[in-house]
Amino acid sequence: MNGEENETSAVVTTTPPLKKSPTASLNGDNEATQDLVPTDLTFLIKDRVKIKGTSDDAWTPQHDSVINNFISDNNSKLLVAYVDSVNGVTVDTVVPNNQNAEELVYFIKTGRFTELTEATFSSVIQWGTLRSGYLESLLRIMNGIYAPLFFKNTSWPDSIKNDFSAQLHRFLASLTDIKHKMKGKTVLYIPNEGLDLSAEIA
Repeated sequence: MNGEENETSAVVTTTPPLKKSPTASLNGDNEATQDLVPTDLTFLIKDRVKIKGTSDDAWTPQHDSVINNFISDNNSKLLVAYVDSVNGVTVDTVVPNNQNAEELVYFIKTGRFTELTEATFSSVIQWGTLRSGYLESLLRIMNGIYAPLFFKNTSWPDSIKNDFSAQLHRFLASLTDIKHKMKGKTVLYIPNEGLDLSAEIA
């Protein structure tokens, strides 16, 4: 998962995915040639960000760049969108370490290695809206719902599962650290993975 060491947006310019679009054949026959044209999938994210302070005019090319990177990069697991009291609409790949936003929309990839399209969005991405106290809410959701599902998945090859698990642990450790540092505490993240195994199996 994504770590949250700071609030700097990971703005990466990417080329949107391509889809084939039929065009008329130049030789006049009934065959159609196929041209590659960009497919803009940012609307899949923006249409689901329904929080106070957002509007169609609030979205910028920088927002689109971050969203496109999340969509196209398999290593990018988390995307958040919120309205910052200073910077306005903010899209980032890390959870902000302050709570000056009243609402936060999160998008988390389920771990299914399927091409992200309009048809597969609901099966590949989990999303929701968190309000005040969103750090605690997100950590509770991750530890209680998503993390157990990921760690208990036995259908992935070991290489993929190990890589994904390492990223998820880093994300949970960072989220745990940020949550407690805001209260002036230092708390170590202890993974729950494998706690249900017997000593012999472990």
